[in-house]
Amino acid sequence: MRHVLTLLLAAGLLVSCAAPAPEPAPSPAPLGPVAVTVTPLPQTGMNLAVLAAAARAYRPAVFGSVETPLDLGRANLDGKIVQQWQRVQDWSKAHSAAWRDCAFDLATCRTVPERAWRDLLSRVRMLPREQQLAAVNRALNDVPYIDDALRDGVADYWATPEEFLLRSGDCEDFAIAKYLALRHLGYSAETLRIVILTDSIRGQVHAVLAVGNGDGAVILDSLSSELFADALYAHYEPHISVNELGMWEHFGRTVVPPLAELPPAPLG
Repeated sequence: MRHVLTLLLAAGLLVSCAAPAPEPAPSPAPLGPVAVTVTPLPQTGMNLAVLAAAARAYRPAVFGSVETPLDLGRANLDGKIVQQWQRVQDWSKAHSAAWRDCAFDLATCRTVPERAWRDLLSRVRMLPREQQLAAVNRALNDVPYIDDALRDGVADYWATPEEFLLRSGDCEDFAIAKYLALRHLGYSAETLRIVILTDSIRGQVHAVLAVGNGDGAVILDSLSSELFADALYAHYEPHISVNELGMWEHFGRTVVPPLAELPPAPLG
């Protein structure tokens, strides 16, 4: 996850996600609605109406943050995160049909990872939703952890489920595998987000899968076999989230849009 650090201005000294360790109990976080406030900027010539219009681009999001679509043309954006996620999506488009066929018909399974995927999906397919999420989380958390530098000799590599099941992976690889498992189980892309965040307790960049449930999100985390609501993770500070439909940037509960992002103030 080290390439993500250029996106995380507040996390310049953090290191990448580490091997699983005992999970601290989630600390309570405020459960009230997220409020987006706008503060007028003196001597900028921008009025409250302009600032409010810019702030409406932000909406309540996972872990009590607010989000806005990620500007892929931003000068300081590290394109590697976009390329890594695109590579995973390209693999999924090319292989999802074969892996789904395998899940329903053992005779079509060609590889060891496909058969492991079939075993997982067949065990959980008929479970109620909450049990299904917990079972997917536990099963994929049983895959051994390995750092990208040890597995691939590079600082950051987002593995496909096939690569993950063959050679293990680190935090974002667990989240990707869970994301695609739930997609194959019928969950819509709108309800799923891979979230890149800062774990402020461990002082590390981390990645989890957030699954929307109408009242917030349930978190599937490689560091815990238990599922908790996102509102309970006060020590998780989200920065970027992705799914097949887009990429989003996350900010704190109070947002003052950066000056460069605001439209020009009207004259007169």
